[in-house]
Amino acid sequence: MEIKRYADEIAFIKGSKYREIIMYEIGNNFKMPKEISKSKNIHLSEVSRALKGLKEKEIVEVINPNAKKSRIYQLTPKGKELLKILNFK
Repeated sequence: MEIKRYADEIAFIKGSKYREIIMYEIGNNFKMPKEISKSKNIHLSEVSRALKGLKEKEIVEVINPNAKKSRIYQLTPKGKELLKILNFK
């Protein structure tokens, strides 16, 4: 694992109180924003905002991109690597 290689992404994740929580919640599974919102008691708009940023950084991806509602998110390979690094902190 190259922590220096992902320094910008780690700083981005740590820059929000929700991004890291959401990454852990998705883990090696897939989740819809509403599921994350309910299980972590985070307002849906905050979950959506965090997921949008994580998607832009290619940390999460939508596995049903043509859906207008009920989008399903999972970690990308990069996101899974970052989650491993965050677990070793």
